[in-house]
Amino acid sequence: MNPIYDIEVYDTVMQNQEYIFGDFTVQTADTGLYTYDFQYSTSFGCDSTIHLVLYVMYNDGIHTSDFPTIEVFPNPTNTVLNIRGAEMQKILIYNADGHLVYAKEGDWQNWATIDVSFYATGHYFVKIVLPDGRFTTRKFIVKKQ
Repeated sequence: MNPIYDIEVYDTVMQNQEYIFGDFTVQTADTGLYTYDFQYSTSFGCDSTIHLVLYVMYNDGIHTSDFPTIEVFPNPTNTVLNIRGAEMQKILIYNADGHLVYAKEGDWQNWATIDVSFYATGHYFVKIVLPDGRFTTRKFIVKKQ
């Protein structure tokens, strides 16, 4: 029996901007919190669901949040993925099929570099977990030359 994968992705976009997630595109006319579910099948035929929670915020030029800023770059990449942000306790990377392909706990001093040169071309999700259990998920693309 093969496992079923269920992944949550949180992202933010400004009002009146186009948002692209894989093959899905939405024009964000209204502010608010929107959820989208995407059903996929893994290479083994297992069901996978990605739950996208998209926050569309008003573009007043000012945005405050108590969540630390997390940057994931370069994106797309073909060699390394850099993650910059304070308080990172755990980093998990999932492929588009929902398989966990990387997991590491540590006390990064605002910076982590992960070798993704051996990853297949495609979409991936990096989940960064903070010491208090809060987490954020960012998408990135591995694109071979």
